[in-house]
Amino acid sequence: MTIVDSESGLFKGLGATTKVWMSHGDQLSKVPEGFKAIAHTATAPFAAVANIEKQLYGMQFHPEVTHSVQGKEIIKNFVLGVCGCKPEWTMVCTRYSHEGVVIRVCRADLLHRSRD
Repeated sequence: MTIVDSESGLFKGLGATTKVWMSHGDQLSKVPEGFKAIAHTATAPFAAVANIEKQLYGMQFHPEVTHSVQGKEIIKNFVLGVCGCKPEWTMVCTRYSHEGVVIRVCRADLLHRSRD
């Protein structure tokens, strides 16, 4: 995939091209009003679109799969950069037994820190 706007938030710091998994045959025929194409492939002119002002994004590829080489970075850019989330959480897992079956339950716990 060719990245047209590497400073758009999603693709910040990724370079000009990246390999992604696109498993769909359908595609946009035009960009919605207020949006612009920020990435394309040889067969998909709008592989990713953005309304930068409103921080709205659309992708036709799957960043969550291993076939998307920089997928984790794209998701990280969205969560931490676009959404402004802070990585201040941990996974807390609890094991318990119910009728002889060991069950593992995980949840995200926010770390509470004093801000002196």
